[in-house]
Amino acid sequence: MYSHGFWDAELAPLRKAYLIGIARVTIAICILIWAIVTIYWGSLWKSSDKTPNIHAYILNRDPNGAIGQNITNVLLSTNSNPPPHLSWHSIDPNLYPTKADVEKAVAVDHVGWIFVDILTDATSALDQARTSANASWNPTEVVQIYYSEARNQQAVDGPILGSVRGVLTPSLAQINAQSAARWLSANSGNSNVLSAIASDAPQTLAGGIAPSYINLRPWNEPVSIAPTFVGLIYAMILAFNITMGNFGMRQGIQRKLRFRSFVLMRLLVPIPAYFVLSCMFSMINLPFKLSFGGMGYGYGAGFMIWWCFTFLGMCVLGLWTEAALSLVGPQFIGFALVFIIIINVSVANLPIELQVSLFKYGYAMPFYNLRQAYVTIIYNTGRHIELLKNMGILLAWLVVLFATIPFWAWLERRKERSQASASAASTQSSEASQEVEQKNDEETRQSSQ
Repeated sequence: MYSHGFWDAELAPLRKAYLIGIARVTIAICILIWAIVTIYWGSLWKSSDKTPNIHAYILNRDPNGAIGQNITNVLLSTNSNPPPHLSWHSIDPNLYPTKADVEKAVAVDHVGWIFVDILTDATSALDQARTSANASWNPTEVVQIYYSEARNQQAVDGPILGSVRGVLTPSLAQINAQSAARWLSANSGNSNVLSAIASDAPQTLAGGIAPSYINLRPWNEPVSIAPTFVGLIYAMILAFNITMGNFGMRQGIQRKLRFRSFVLMRLLVPIPAYFVLSCMFSMINLPFKLSFGGMGYGYGAGFMIWWCFTFLGMCVLGLWTEAALSLVGPQFIGFALVFIIIINVSVANLPIELQVSLFKYGYAMPFYNLRQAYVTIIYNTGRHIELLKNMGILLAWLVVLFATIPFWAWLERRKERSQASASAASTQSSEASQEVEQKNDEETRQSSQ
């Protein structure tokens, strides 16, 4: 013991077995990379090509004016361009007559990701402001763009707003130039009006139209990135630790239990652990001042809803790994964990609308539903009743896991019994061989005497 170098000839068989084992593990991980890890890369691959799946709406309240017509035509014309671009729709502004209606459609009902609201009779109102040299004219009230950043901060700040700005900025500059040129041509002989507008209301002529971006649900808590993305992976790992701890500590008792007791032990014993862990994991948000009162129910109620979702999520994620442990065994559970994390995290980052059709499975994934619930609690995005849908999906997973784990446990126990029988048979065979050898030795000694 402890007296050899790695390359000693005496250790050649052990060294060979060790290096072959490392090579096999390396090859298995390489296969895992190409078979599983690539799923995450694929979730981001076609996001630019899928931007037409993002729907945006135009409320043209200036249908007979040059401003309303030009802006509407420019935005609608992008639908025929190659991606990236949004899918623009011009809808009846009477569907959303007030600012409050527009805000509800964007931030609560999620009718569309972007609403462009054009001022009522904007063209004639701007002409009148120029003629009367209206010093109170506000160019940013002409075109108002409503959006909800917290719905998906990465997508809204990236391809969605990027596409809108890329179209509107040059288009409004051109519309401003044309509008100013038309008005100046019509009033070139009226020196009094030109003098008044130059001194009192120059903003009506130079940049009379400007976009106003109204963020209805700003992503204004940077710490929320932790629980809504990376924190989901941590929750998975914490639940997995309970699974492996349970596995290690039950070895002394599980083979003495009837099958029913064995299954109930695996299903029910981890639940109190998840309850405590989910509480601790939820409470780490408290010292970092994460807001739980976004929905208007109060800070305490918001925290309890958050804890409830975290508890359900840990139960689902933990029992997933419990089922995987029966299916692949402890030697391959690390591979199963990577698979579970990858298929979940791939749909928890970008909107599924920006991913290829394969990733529509994400609507049923625990990470996706936990993130949607967390964002609603913090930022009050979407309808509150959607929380019931998210909770229902998590509960459905629990039902499936409670129904299927007994079967996987039965397979595991059958495998254990087969291995135990084979081991017992091997032991008996070895003992029989030893008895035969001893008998032969005894006969040999008697014969020689």
